[in-house]
Amino acid sequence: FGVTPAQSQTSGYAPYSVSAGVRDVRASASLNYFITAEWTLTGAVTVRSLQGSAKNSPIVSEQTPVAGVVALTYRF
Repeated sequence: FGVTPAQSQTSGYAPYSVSAGVRDVRASASLNYFITAEWTLTGAVTVRSLQGSAKNSPIVSEQTPVAGVVALTYRF
């Protein structure tokens, strides 16, 4: 999350130094739906909240990103 002066010159981001501490807090949930004995549909979502100096970094575009996935699996 930090940007050194050298990186700042090539990237255009302002120099930034981070301190030690908690980077983020996350919460996740998932759901499995057993279609048959072989097929399973899975959905999952994760939300995370950046904390401390990480959330103020110039390279951060979202302070609370959300990610999700849907998967269809087959068991042999």
